[in-house]
Amino acid sequence: MVRLAISELKIKYKKRLFDPFITLWTFLSQVLDTDKTCHNAVSKIIAHLAGEEVEIPSTDTSGYCQARARLSKNY
Repeated sequence: MVRLAISELKIKYKKRLFDPFITLWTFLSQVLDTDKTCHNAVSKIIAHLAGEEVEIPSTDTSGYCQARARLSKNY
């Protein structure tokens, strides 16, 4: 549904760690968690990626916070 909405709205984005899909998943996780900090949200992404064969991102939250701000501008 998210992919369809992005396609219908003709939203362009770069493939980065915090693309619209990961950002939305992280934001929803943040909202539903008792610890609503950005640090906790980014830590969940890092934990998820630990099992993948990818480079583990920094614990710096600025990338996520910027991506989250873009969600509200685009949608």
